[in-house]
Amino acid sequence: MSPEEIKRLRELAAENGILPIGSDDELAAELNSARPKVRILGDERELIHFADDVGKILGKHEFYRRDRMTVGINREKARVELITAQAMRSLAQRHIVFFKERKIGLGNETATIEIVKTMNVDTARGLMESWEFIDRLTEIDRVNPIRMPIMRSDRRIELAPPGYYRDGRIFTLDDVAIDETMTFERGKKIITDLLCEFPFHDDGRSRAVQVAAMMTIFCACLLPKWASRPGFIYTANDSDAGKTLLAQVAVIPIYGQGSARAFPRKEETRKVLDQLAQDATTTVIFDNVRGQLGGEDIESFMSAPRWKGRILGEKGGFEVDNVTTCFFTGNECRPTRDMAQRCLFVELFLEELDSSAREIQRQLTPAVLADMDLRRDVCSAMWSLVRQWDADGRPGCKKLGIAKMPKCPEWSEIVAAIVAHTGFGNPCLKPDIKSAKTGVNEMQELVKHMTPDESVTEESWNFSEIMHEVKTEGFFENLEVHGRKGDSQELFDSEGEPTPAGKSFFGRFFASFDGRLFSGKSGERLRWVVQGKGNQRKYLVVREGVEAVGSGENIPSEASASSAEPEA
Repeated sequence: MSPEEIKRLRELAAENGILPIGSDDELAAELNSARPKVRILGDERELIHFADDVGKILGKHEFYRRDRMTVGINREKARVELITAQAMRSLAQRHIVFFKERKIGLGNETATIEIVKTMNVDTARGLMESWEFIDRLTEIDRVNPIRMPIMRSDRRIELAPPGYYRDGRIFTLDDVAIDETMTFERGKKIITDLLCEFPFHDDGRSRAVQVAAMMTIFCACLLPKWASRPGFIYTANDSDAGKTLLAQVAVIPIYGQGSARAFPRKEETRKVLDQLAQDATTTVIFDNVRGQLGGEDIESFMSAPRWKGRILGEKGGFEVDNVTTCFFTGNECRPTRDMAQRCLFVELFLEELDSSAREIQRQLTPAVLADMDLRRDVCSAMWSLVRQWDADGRPGCKKLGIAKMPKCPEWSEIVAAIVAHTGFGNPCLKPDIKSAKTGVNEMQELVKHMTPDESVTEESWNFSEIMHEVKTEGFFENLEVHGRKGDSQELFDSEGEPTPAGKSFFGRFFASFDGRLFSGKSGERLRWVVQGKGNQRKYLVVREGVEAVGSGENIPSEASASSAEPEA
């Protein structure tokens, strides 16, 4: 080939967007690459053959499909990522040299040469929508950042191998080196110590639910295909109790990250859920949920083993396995009845009205939870619980004497059984969710006003006496309370006396502070104690360190607080 012909060839290559090649040697190196060569789609090349050739090659690498969508592995986020046509142009070149043939020469002196080519967007789009290409890709359901337990076809339980596991359609990254020799005693202590400073409200149920939340994420691949998993709702009697952090405790040691997001508006909910399903997002934390929690979309998503949705920005739809476990936090969220049946509840209870007064020995933050040493210890600990349950014959709910969660029977037989068998309690017990949500500061001022005289250790009040002080001192005058339908409720009449709605509200409101600690007039610690029911109910203000007269059954370390709702 003459120098003039070579020059003309290079000009033609530049005009047609062909990969820039600096020299003849570089051109030869590109075309003689170890990557296989595939002739690009053109006038003499049908899409069906082009797509099949590309699929044969990319199907051997980390190109997978979710339904008919082409996806890749996002190793940083430990999730699948939808591959766009634009991204496919360069991603495919990591494994293939695309070329086109061109005849050059003059007269009888002609030759066919191969020119390196990048496929255009239309070619990439046609490729990804071709069934010949899609059928060459392996389907994937989830990406796990660590080796999680799986159940082999012969019923053996072991940690999943790194890479792609075909039977479970799982890709494992193996970020954390799990200690497979950790003893059960050591593992249980690690989890107990991790949770010991969270102010769980009840006598063990909430802690059992938290351990179940952790084990639900860790043991997700132990569950039968399409088994329903519960969601987890975190509530507290006050802010700064650690709700979001506790939800992150279930996620970050496994995934290395666990950011929270706001719950979407009703009109956006379906789009958000479609995206979660499309991306095979395994966990999501909806933080600081207010108002009613429920609706047909989220309730369906919580229990659906498979999810049908629409591809964002596209006309097509999809149907994939739903692998997302949902977490919700919020002091002011009110789950619907259907939502409550699909979730387990973790309730936190702060004794101190000033949360900064709490003395915490081990400061946990998302950064601390993401520390590699902590992740290794916690994941190894959870694996030790699974191994202990397995070694003891995998006792189920019936043998352990615990009821199944009706909406999640398969989950109950594995995750709830592991939690109960290893001594953390029964996570399926019916919750008694309570929280005081309004007027906290004025409640502090009311209790301070009611500080017992120095000559006594406690003082008893009935409801009428308290409401007289409320009227006299002007407490709660600006408190806004709304009914269940959102309508504003009047708490006081024109004379300053409580209305029927006000009596109902304050009765529940005062009871919700049972066992709480307040500051007195001189800075002393005062405990608010509720005794009795109905018209016989008494409210005691007790100096801390002095046992209240009566049974003392309302002290929070012994029992639960009473129910309160923000509505009248």
